[in-house]
Amino acid sequence: MFVPLTDPVGAGVVDSIEEPGANITGVTFGIQEIKRMEWLLRVAPDAQRIFVPYNDEDNSARIAFEGVQAMTDTFDIEIVPETARNDEEIQEVIDNIPDDVDAIFLLPDSLVMSRVDGFSAAAVEQGLPISAPSIPAVESGALIAFSMDFHVAGIQASTLANRILNGASPTDLPVETTEFFLAVNLETADAIGIEISDEILGQANTIVR
Repeated sequence: MFVPLTDPVGAGVVDSIEEPGANITGVTFGIQEIKRMEWLLRVAPDAQRIFVPYNDEDNSARIAFEGVQAMTDTFDIEIVPETARNDEEIQEVIDNIPDDVDAIFLLPDSLVMSRVDGFSAAAVEQGLPISAPSIPAVESGALIAFSMDFHVAGIQASTLANRILNGASPTDLPVETTEFFLAVNLETADAIGIEISDEILGQANTIVR
């Protein structure tokens, strides 16, 4: 059983979400980038050029990036991609964030997220809003996230595991999608000069002050 996995179908782990077709099931957090982009543009409505660093050798990151690329017409934005495949290249990306971008959008990419502190610090230095795919990243300095909660996903996975231990076949258990939560860092917002409305704060599950 897996938890979490961005795109179990795209990764070839299962045949479909509804009918896994193999002796495996689990919990996915899906491709939540569309909703996360909506939240980023709500807090930074003037952002048009969005910087997206990612590891193009990471299948999950590639799938997420393709989803972000497909949003350009929907949101009238331009995606500015930059690839990095190791720690040295990631540091180079952090040190050379383009001056003409309006925001940073981090993907569920293990290599990029291993340096989320560096991206967040660079974003503050350049006065850029940064969206991350995890709540801990917001607690570390990213401006905003719309993400699964690992604890909640673990409970959800344990329920599936219990059904399997009681005789259910993983093949017959549809892959479940975990719930998402909004997180906002007001310290970062103040540092880059962005005011988060009470309406948005009222919908946030985690607020870092």
